[in-house]
Amino acid sequence: MPKIKTFATLLSELRTFIRAYNPTLDVSENSISSDLIMKPMAVGGELVFTEVGKIADLQILDKTSGDDLDNEGTNYGLERSAGTYAIGIVVFYSDTEPTGDIDIPSGTTVATKGEGFTAPAQFSTTQSLFVPYASRSAYYVSDTTRWEFPVPVQAVTIGSAGNVDTSQITVIQSSLVGITGVINDNPTTGGTDQEGDESFRYRIHLKKLGKSYGVTDGLEELLLEYGFSSVHAISVMDTESERVTGTDVFVIDDSTAEQVQTAVYYSGTRDYYVSKHPLLVVSKVEGSTFGTLTENIHYEVVRDTTSINRFSSLAEDKIHILDAGVLVLTEGEVLTITFTYASDIVSAQSYLQDPTRFNLAVNVLVKRAIKYTVTITAKVSFFANVVITTEKSNISQALTSFFDSFKLGDDIQLSDIEVVIQTGYGDYPISSVDQVILVSVVATSEFGDILTPVDETITLNSKAFARFGGITFA
Repeated sequence: MPKIKTFATLLSELRTFIRAYNPTLDVSENSISSDLIMKPMAVGGELVFTEVGKIADLQILDKTSGDDLDNEGTNYGLERSAGTYAIGIVVFYSDTEPTGDIDIPSGTTVATKGEGFTAPAQFSTTQSLFVPYASRSAYYVSDTTRWEFPVPVQAVTIGSAGNVDTSQITVIQSSLVGITGVINDNPTTGGTDQEGDESFRYRIHLKKLGKSYGVTDGLEELLLEYGFSSVHAISVMDTESERVTGTDVFVIDDSTAEQVQTAVYYSGTRDYYVSKHPLLVVSKVEGSTFGTLTENIHYEVVRDTTSINRFSSLAEDKIHILDAGVLVLTEGEVLTITFTYASDIVSAQSYLQDPTRFNLAVNVLVKRAIKYTVTITAKVSFFANVVITTEKSNISQALTSFFDSFKLGDDIQLSDIEVVIQTGYGDYPISSVDQVILVSVVATSEFGDILTPVDETITLNSKAFARFGGITFA
């Protein structure tokens, strides 16, 4: 490795060289030759040596692997990604009507067949399912003319090998009574491999060069191209990070898809996890005997609040049966849960897990940013000879357009709201308003958190965004 020379060393060597060449030339500290020639040359030389040192370090890093590479990573606060387990839903089925209870314990093992030298991918059920004989008819599916019992599973081992296509999980490795077979109607997702030397070395390269850990700029650009209107990536090196390793990418996502799933109520089980995440709204929970259950009386919605998985496709959102629900539900009663989830979050996560983007997306989670709905109360006086109802509608449309332009973390300025009410916004100009007095402006998150103005501003962090909720004309 070449010896790295500092500014002081280079300046001293230049003085020695010039004095040897021309002893009469003044090269003292404040001389013209020192200030105009020697010092600029020493500055440039120091920069060159600095870059040479970086290149030498990177050449050494290129030959480092295994535990030595892990140790090198710790010098920069980096850890190798351990990888994640794939998850999904499998459907156990019976071609004939069950003649007794169906009992599928948690930990039941299923697998793909495996081909050639490829070992089968094994999965284990993460919840138990007990279906009393009397409830068997609720599980009959006319489209397939068989009795089907969906259960969530997780890959037995960490890695992308657990991401398998539809209809690949067909082997039951545990002993089950009354079950003909098993299949996965949808792919399993979320499995990532332990980070290899090449990818980890690349991240250390970036850190040595002073670039952002997690390639946040690249992730933001990639997901903007994917179609999200606003994206903010947060690596563990950022003060906003909630994680020990990896990168979160928060997006504005208004997508929604409905999902209906069934489960059998069993007195020993209070928690029922939804099959798609992140959860938006549970619209209905219905018991086959009791009927419709009431939220916060018979059950409550419990969202995953862990900093690693919340608001992502790996969240573990669920409904929890409360004591009042236990009193009205009967053993073996079928629960039908209807809910919506953020479908674009799921598809974007799969997009990043495409093998062609693996180096970019190591230990990355796409997360739905929190939406704050802004409600306004204002005293608005109009000029004469206008249709008040029409003008109020125009104001609402202008405010909607205004708030739809908000990006992640954009603050809400009360002065801007006054201007929009008085003059309009975008395709909704307004010229009928004489005076505006804001009575109140409140931003309420979808989880019930309330923000009010401080110094005429409602401040949002980079994981949240605002949308218009309505205006009341006082």
